[in-house]
Amino acid sequence: MSNPINRFFLKSAPSDPHGSQALEALRASARTLLEEQPLPQFRDENYQRFNITKVLTEAAEHVDTPRRHPDVQVEGNSCFLDRTPEIIRATFLEDSVSVDTHSDGYFIGELRQFEQHYPGVAQRYLGTMDSVQADPLAALNTLYAHDVLVLYLPKGQHLDRPVHILQRAALRADSIRFYCPRILVIAEEDSAAKILICDHADHEETPYYRNSLLEIYAERGSHIQCYDIEETPSTATRIHSVHIHQAEDSMVLTNNLTITNGRTRNNYFCELAGTHSELNLDGLAILDSDQQADTFSLIRHMAPDCHSDELFKYTINDRAQGAFSGMIYVDQVAQKTLAYQNNRNLLLSDKARMYSKPQLEIYADDVRCTHGLTTGELDARALFYMQQRGIPFVEARLMLIIAFMNDVLTKIDLPDLRERLGEIIERRYRGIPATCAR
Repeated sequence: MSNPINRFFLKSAPSDPHGSQALEALRASARTLLEEQPLPQFRDENYQRFNITKVLTEAAEHVDTPRRHPDVQVEGNSCFLDRTPEIIRATFLEDSVSVDTHSDGYFIGELRQFEQHYPGVAQRYLGTMDSVQADPLAALNTLYAHDVLVLYLPKGQHLDRPVHILQRAALRADSIRFYCPRILVIAEEDSAAKILICDHADHEETPYYRNSLLEIYAERGSHIQCYDIEETPSTATRIHSVHIHQAEDSMVLTNNLTITNGRTRNNYFCELAGTHSELNLDGLAILDSDQQADTFSLIRHMAPDCHSDELFKYTINDRAQGAFSGMIYVDQVAQKTLAYQNNRNLLLSDKARMYSKPQLEIYADDVRCTHGLTTGELDARALFYMQQRGIPFVEARLMLIIAFMNDVLTKIDLPDLRERLGEIIERRYRGIPATCAR
């Protein structure tokens, strides 16, 4: 029997008789899951530090807010990369999709259009991962998602331009919102793309709640890079779940960078289901004031000769709080697995807090798996050494902070993005306002 918050969401879920057939087909199973399985609760095993109960209770109070007010006007371009001509653009305004580019051998757009152009493909993928079907937060997204942005790469399609997906919360100052955007990436055999997702809002003083979902299906020999830049205001609460399924010889790199935020919970469910598949799962969070960022990851090695490399770094200042819980699971058939997990954290104040729990669960005997954790302060000897050579304390401190984050930034294979993020981080620690859009 579901708990009261489940029943409330089930009762309040909107109906969309003219929506996507694939999404409508999922709603019945989503309802069944939420009737039988409670949404996650605070102090559950994987929610020790993020008060998910409070977040969902607050979000439930605003499920009936109109999707968008008619007087809200939003320009499509706000990120610095939008001024770059060689880029494929799509905008996810709240939970409605718009695309200002024409596809040539691939598809990017809303789910209903995708179903018209490629009948039956959406049903083969959307919501079919075991991890999605067992996730109550994914079921909640299914009930409340009004649209799905689809990026479809047919067999052999290599995009020579990066795809820029701009997610924006278009709000009035007096409108608190709960919404559920969803992105579906289908990379067929031997296809490749680089994806940048920027997460913004228009009214920094307006609280809102987001339960977003990203599904990535990487078929045989496909290569996908996905960069997720979070620049949400301090009033925002973001729950973001990423589900990845990899076939043989596929490569996926996902890099989540939290530059500004309020309360953030990131969930990663990754399955290496085919031999010789490779996953790089990276993340960086810059926290100060009362910000909170909590990351949970589950990487399942379900085939032999696969490789995963996970690296998450936090820099935490003031009264901010970070948390990381990572599990690497190696099935008994997954011999020759290489799996590495690292969580490195830098505390910049006495009141900053970091909670970390790296884990391994291994049932194969011919593997190489390691996990590491460090949490500490800036190296006082390095600071002294640099000052002795004429570098002012403020500059020396900044250089060490940037050096700490550099190995995450160097994994970004978009030079413009990597350079811009370096500038943003430097300005941030100099006390100068800087975001992706400014």
